[in-house]
Amino acid sequence: MIPAQERNEYFPIYFSGPQPAKKSIVGFDVGSEPTRLEALCESRDSGDVVASGRIRFIQDSENAGGFFVCLPVYEKDKPVKNVADRRKYLLGFILGVFRPSDMLDAALQRLTPEGIDVCLYDSSGLNGQPLDFHASRTREDRSLSSTQVDSRFPGHELPHET
Repeated sequence: MIPAQERNEYFPIYFSGPQPAKKSIVGFDVGSEPTRLEALCESRDSGDVVASGRIRFIQDSENAGGFFVCLPVYEKDKPVKNVADRRKYLLGFILGVFRPSDMLDAALQRLTPEGIDVCLYDSSGLNGQPLDFHASRTREDRSLSSTQVDSRFPGHELPHET
């Protein structure tokens, strides 16, 4: 970790649980990176639960990446009917972090291998890259990455709901 640049607001991590992280993240400023900051600000200003875009976890040596979901917490019994109030009375956030590779592995581990590769996409993502690629357990070469999957199907657009 490096010291945060000077800004008007900071969003440091004060607690991590239920188990301690492999590498300490306490003190990390969640608002120090644009994708994280965008989700925090949207959540704070709307009062809603918001999911971030794809992020890299600072404590993750595997570099698998994922996303977080944040819920703003405001001072008790204070009005939060508009953006100004929500900004004024913000205490912090509750964050849940998710690693899609772990989620897919858990979901697929009990299934019989059928030779199916699974890609998880975020249709709202700007770069069009998969969040995760899970190679079939029957595949001989399981090292195929999500970017290689995209390059094998140039111009391929996944169906998505509008």
